[in-house]
Amino acid sequence: MKNLILPILGVVMTASCTSVEHSHESHTADHPNHSEQHKVFEPNYFDLRDYNPVNITPEFISAAHTQGINSCDYQYIAPELDKFVAPAVIQSKGGSLNFTLAVQYHEREIAGCNTWLRNYAYKQDGQKEFKPAPVGPTLKVAPGDVLRFTLENRLPSCELAPDYLCSGKGHAGHHSNAMLSDEEANHINTPHNFNVTNFHTHGLWVSPSERSDNVLLEIQPGQGFEYEVRIPESHPQGTFWYHAHVHGSTALQVSSGMAGAIIIEGGNPKKDIGTQAQIKDKTDQLFVLQQVAYDCNGTIEYYEADERPEYVKDCKADDKALNIFGPGDWQKTKRRTLINGQVVPKIEMRPNEIQRWRFIHAGVRETIKLSVIDKPEWQNNMNPVPLGFLNQISVDGLNTGRIDRWQLDGQKTEIEALQPGYRADYLYQAPSKAGVYWLVDLDSAPQKSLQGVPEDTAELLQIVVKGEPVASKDAVLPTSAELISYRAHDAPTQGEIAAMDKSENKESMMFYLGSRVSVNAAIATAKQEKKDFNCQNIWNEDINNGVLLDNHHLSDKEKGKDTIFSVDGKPYGQIETRELTLGTWQRWDLCTRGLAPMHPFHIHVNPFYAPRVGPDGKEQWVWRDTLAIEKGADKPKTDENGVNLSGSAPHTVVYSKYRYPESLPGFNGNVKQQYTGEFVLHCHILDHEDQGMMQKVKLIESK
Repeated sequence: MKNLILPILGVVMTASCTSVEHSHESHTADHPNHSEQHKVFEPNYFDLRDYNPVNITPEFISAAHTQGINSCDYQYIAPELDKFVAPAVIQSKGGSLNFTLAVQYHEREIAGCNTWLRNYAYKQDGQKEFKPAPVGPTLKVAPGDVLRFTLENRLPSCELAPDYLCSGKGHAGHHSNAMLSDEEANHINTPHNFNVTNFHTHGLWVSPSERSDNVLLEIQPGQGFEYEVRIPESHPQGTFWYHAHVHGSTALQVSSGMAGAIIIEGGNPKKDIGTQAQIKDKTDQLFVLQQVAYDCNGTIEYYEADERPEYVKDCKADDKALNIFGPGDWQKTKRRTLINGQVVPKIEMRPNEIQRWRFIHAGVRETIKLSVIDKPEWQNNMNPVPLGFLNQISVDGLNTGRIDRWQLDGQKTEIEALQPGYRADYLYQAPSKAGVYWLVDLDSAPQKSLQGVPEDTAELLQIVVKGEPVASKDAVLPTSAELISYRAHDAPTQGEIAAMDKSENKESMMFYLGSRVSVNAAIATAKQEKKDFNCQNIWNEDINNGVLLDNHHLSDKEKGKDTIFSVDGKPYGQIETRELTLGTWQRWDLCTRGLAPMHPFHIHVNPFYAPRVGPDGKEQWVWRDTLAIEKGADKPKTDENGVNLSGSAPHTVVYSKYRYPESLPGFNGNVKQQYTGEFVLHCHILDHEDQGMMQKVKLIESK
């Protein structure tokens, strides 16, 4: 990673925290063709009247650490087993959900550590005071509702903060269509803008433009913005979520806890799975999974240890300074994955009771493989034996129209792991025998770990089963035949798939982490050989497996700038905007190349139809918006003459349709036009996105 101070960022994006008009002018100038159909949108940021931010590092945090009061060291954290508590809920009324959401520093205790983190706070219905929300409040809405809310940035201002905390000048600074030099790209892809924010509705099928799910907005400290997100009446019911999404600081803000659930329910009862006979009236539990990556000071103020600000004490494990984000560093901190901000809470169920469990992986860098075990002292057993089933009814908030019974002992196949950005809804049935059980994150081998390092088994939740068994009529799970009518989307027809497979109009998207020199050489070789640099043609060995080529002897300074996080071998700022046409189907070939074993692919606005291994070990297809793309083999199998026996290079085929609704609530204009505009696709290892593994996408009405 590069130097955080960003001395030449002013060349690319001049810092400006107070001039709203300046930011508007830049937006207009850099987007003359933002939409050929309507006037360029100028975001109306406004100044907060009662803006009085606290200091970046309050004295009580430093004093507590110096006096040994804080328990923030990197050490084992015991399960706390407090009663399970769901996040606060705010619900729509009369077709709209109105509230104010603030971003501010908040003092909060986590496992005995007095942390000082950027968090959400909220208020509504004329309340004067903000309520702190270490986990963002759950937003409950129905299809056809409108989210109308104000987002206020109450973090310290640019005038009081070091440059890297707020060094952008708004929309134009990061998202200009101009191609940047290597040096300029290195700077905008260096983590920064820690005190700048915005709002992304992950998984929602809503407009990506203007005051809706517009992740190109940048709200500076001391400013606010009024969002208006119109949810179509035809929107699927399900489990979605929201989080901050400013380029350069997404990982830092999300790992501080700036995320929350969006639950869409109600509307057409024929599509609302919550009305199904065996699901109706069942307890509905929400589990927001977070890896809050606070350091030994109880703060998150840097990404890598050598970029630590002077006012933050260094944090070490085994005499080595630890990064906040980096392969293996999360495990070394010994922090736990939290559920709704709690450290291994406790939940009670009756024997045979069925509950609906909604999981949101709102973390950044951990593969979570859910299972249930019955050994209270399981940590003394290196191989705990899982039991029972997790019965899946939804993937990424979209009802599958069937029940997938994942047998937790893995005798048939392992349950699909949760990666950052994933959601999964299960019907969990408690054991018939009273006792203490544990929901755990099972260990992952390096090749199946998001970080490419071993991940140990860890408790997530204690399940206490006691009391009288539920009535037999309440202990019956629905069948797939009873769920088919609740399916969120129909599958593409065989004819549509065949047409996409034959079409030359395919999309190829390659995540690449590795040497800039090596990938540039591979791109040049492909051009010389007159073949496309894409997922089908390029093997990992063609890019020297992401390692710097032996014949390029760079200085230490040059080596520090050689590693890039990229899409198709080009970091953000150097890759052209990908253009897609509304109303069309298209095939995508997705792949991972370079140093990492996998990257989770996420694209905004519309889901895609993708394969996975089902509970029976066979391939099945599901609609989703996030999918981990594994690297696969580095090179093809060949015969004794060196002839390729493998065919195309490893890649994952998915299909997508760029839908738009027939109508929007309270809107009488051109609905199709509302779904045009620019947004992004990116890796959902969010510090990878912050460092350049992202690409702008533009939806147009027609070519």
